[in-house]
Amino acid sequence: MPSQSHRSPSRMWRGMPWGVKATIQLLSILFVCMVDAAALEDSDGVVSLYRTIEEGTDCDFAGTMVIGNFFSLGPDDKFFALGSGQRTAFNIMIDHINRHKCGVRLDGLDGNYAIELRTYDDLGSTDGSSAVAYKLANDSSVDVLTAGYSSTLTQPYVEIAHNESDKLVLAPGAASTKVFLDKPLAFGMLPPTQKYLLQAVKALATISGAKTMATVWEDASFTRGVCAAAPGLAEQYGMTMTSMTEVVNTPNVTVLEPIAATLQAENPDVVITCVYDCAPWVRAMRKVGWSPKAQVFTVCVGQEKFSNEIGTDTAYLMGVTPWDASLQIEDAVTGWTPSEFASLYRTVLGEEETADVAYQSAMAGALISVLYQAVEAVGSFQDNGPELAEYISNNSFETMGGNFSFDENGQSMAPSLMVQYDAEQLVHTIYPLETASGPILYPMPSWDHRDCTLLSTCEQQADNITDYLPMGNVCNDEGICVCVRVSFRWVSKLRTEKTPTT
Repeated sequence: MPSQSHRSPSRMWRGMPWGVKATIQLLSILFVCMVDAAALEDSDGVVSLYRTIEEGTDCDFAGTMVIGNFFSLGPDDKFFALGSGQRTAFNIMIDHINRHKCGVRLDGLDGNYAIELRTYDDLGSTDGSSAVAYKLANDSSVDVLTAGYSSTLTQPYVEIAHNESDKLVLAPGAASTKVFLDKPLAFGMLPPTQKYLLQAVKALATISGAKTMATVWEDASFTRGVCAAAPGLAEQYGMTMTSMTEVVNTPNVTVLEPIAATLQAENPDVVITCVYDCAPWVRAMRKVGWSPKAQVFTVCVGQEKFSNEIGTDTAYLMGVTPWDASLQIEDAVTGWTPSEFASLYRTVLGEEETADVAYQSAMAGALISVLYQAVEAVGSFQDNGPELAEYISNNSFETMGGNFSFDENGQSMAPSLMVQYDAEQLVHTIYPLETASGPILYPMPSWDHRDCTLLSTCEQQADNITDYLPMGNVCNDEGICVCVRVSFRWVSKLRTEKTPTT
């Protein structure tokens, strides 16, 4: 079969400032039975990449359904890691649909249509995502728009798409209600920010008995919105707020250490930290030598990057998420369960089977499933954004990311889950109880206690020989390492049992 040629955008970027226009870079990737990529540059100086159809495929495509979207493609961009994970999930779903289902089957259009993904670099800025929105909204060859990661970058993208076109917009990584308010063609895969913390506060107050709470958030749309819900939830569940602190966007340890010292003096039972990069807050708490009984994050728990950054310090940390690989549901398009998707995702990235898969990636995969189901049900994708939006508004969708239906603002009504790293740094769902795969570990041990059990090595003197015990240490209530006295004879027996025979 001949290669599928790239279709360059057909309209200029209308209504967009020239300075913004000059910054945008296009990566147009055709995921149809993936083979080698090639690079092009169109008349606007826009760089594009595409993939051709694999020779010998049994699929006879009548055309393509083009999805246009943005992601932060620069490795130094704030949302590069999360966006890359979402883009990988897009690719996995689209490639599977094109290879194994021969694209989208549309009886009304008499044939199968391959799904094409065109990705533009947002350059990690609202100017960049705005530029992409102008371009895609005014490009007649683009059928559906999807967003990248973060409410901050998605808001202008949705606003411009709403004003410039009647195209459907699906967002996998935005939770702020203002992104979707009065935008009937826009839908978000994440629950509203004000609902993120519900399960965490409810569980800690009603099951663990937590009484006091503090919040720390960075100056960004999503993080501000999530932490803003804490006072109302505290009142609802009989907790007292000890403090609420906003810090600069992308705070480092230097910024956060004084805040950790202040909270050490307050000593709240629970700290909710609404930041995109959680490692600096953990390091700040370590530097002041304090931790609360429960530390809840809104983004990082379950991200492999976070686990790699702080290692064993992830133990006992809590998070909120709309998804976990242990969910019992099957995708209506691929047939995958969440755990099967997670396994495939790890394989594609060359990661170990125990590696964490972030919910942000699962939401991106679920988005493609929702779109596929809606397009096949409606029977068309061309110039019918309002019709697709009406169908999505009035139906539910079983996906590997969960069972999705959408509220009056177009945001997911799926409940959030509370998750926690156990002592072995494995993530478990801990609430609601009916979906839990592990118990709530509360209160969280002190840093000294954790260092004793995880990092220290007890030295035992026996017959003038120092032996290091392999079973770990015993700690007292203050977290001080207490080594168990043993005899040399017992240690020798233990060594003999551990020595393989030949």
